[in-house]
Amino acid sequence: MPQENTILTLPYPIFAKAYEESSQSFAGGMGEVVLVRKRDDNSLYVKKSVLPHENPQKREQNEKLFMREMGILKELGQHPNIQSLHAIVIEQDASFAYLSEYVEGPTLHEIIKEQRYTKAVPSIPLVYSILKQIASALEHAYQKGIIHRDIKPANMIFNEETQRAVLIDFGIGKFAEQDDDKNMDITDPTKSSFRGTVHYISYEAVQACDRGLKIDFRTDMYSLGVSGYELLTYACPFDESELMVIIGQKETGAKGVPLKDRLALRETLHKVPKSLIAIIEKNLHPKRERRYQSYAKLLADLSYSECMYYLSSQANHHDTQAYLNEAYEDFRKYNDHKWWKVGRLQFLALRKIFSLFTSHKYDVAEEVYQFFLKTNAVGKKLLSYMLPWIVEQATKEIPKLETQKKYLSEEDYLYQKKALFSLAQKPTREIDLQILRQKTLSEDDDFEEIEEL
Repeated sequence: MPQENTILTLPYPIFAKAYEESSQSFAGGMGEVVLVRKRDDNSLYVKKSVLPHENPQKREQNEKLFMREMGILKELGQHPNIQSLHAIVIEQDASFAYLSEYVEGPTLHEIIKEQRYTKAVPSIPLVYSILKQIASALEHAYQKGIIHRDIKPANMIFNEETQRAVLIDFGIGKFAEQDDDKNMDITDPTKSSFRGTVHYISYEAVQACDRGLKIDFRTDMYSLGVSGYELLTYACPFDESELMVIIGQKETGAKGVPLKDRLALRETLHKVPKSLIAIIEKNLHPKRERRYQSYAKLLADLSYSECMYYLSSQANHHDTQAYLNEAYEDFRKYNDHKWWKVGRLQFLALRKIFSLFTSHKYDVAEEVYQFFLKTNAVGKKLLSYMLPWIVEQATKEIPKLETQKKYLSEEDYLYQKKALFSLAQKPTREIDLQILRQKTLSEDDDFEEIEEL
């Protein structure tokens, strides 16, 4: 994982003395890539330089893209889910190269290919983890005013030992406010005159050339949605072999195969949480206005969906409490945004209610429920998120209460039973839910009242 460091500038003699280059190199996008080893500590880095080209115009274009990528990496700095820049090298011919962090592990494209071959069932916790990590990387890039424009599994590396997902290759990335793509073309057969890879590129990116649309971060949102789709199904929404067919469909706004249909064909629909399907399908919408409008909201929804999945599949498991504690701590890091505040409080409240259920204190859980019903807009919004799980969990707890009956007094048993049956009353709770969902949040809403719980 990258550490805070100063980006070095290394003239070639100093570089050659301190680093040893591998004899093998390969072309990657607009650059030539080679693995290098630092002589004093054997640490590994990736060296990237401009890909040579006989055509002077193509060479100049490659140099512009390369310099822009180097500037982007420098601006991005350190993030645990982005391949970090280590040093800039001044070559013997006065051209530039750069050294970046070496991330060990296969790309997600390679993992998906193997899983497709072995017909493996996708790991839902792994999908959540990868999507959250890459979304976190994109949120960081967004804060720096940077769009990646080539989000796909081939540009994500996953280290199984550390469970770390890393976003790589900002070769066609750009600063959102720049418009320096004119007179540039890409001749890669998987790409067109627009930036990106056909299967993963957004509708508006395809349409941008003809309609003069300005591309923003929501193009990466779409590509992340396709990547999530592929992690679950090992296929893309548009899976035709003819690339021009896909381009034509996206130009007209046609939708690909719905995620639910693809999961049903693979007989894995029942294994994937409905909330996760909804999140991915939201980002696959042809109209960017209908996708997520912030990474903070996407991350909050992914974390909450993951929490619900974990609780429903591991209910009353001793690890669940630890999971909630860890998730809550993650949310505390992002308390400067409304949706992160909501998410943090969701986990705080869920942790509280879960502990009450597992300790069979149903009367106190019911009191907590009533507290949320009477609190401010934040509390009511939190309760609307938690209510389906509360009803489901309370229903599961009813048989367990019978096993505890012999340890309780008659009065206490009846009291706990009344509270539990009250929480499990689905029709009543659905009415509550309709009312609660009418509540909206603003930046001025008071979060402190709920945190005191």
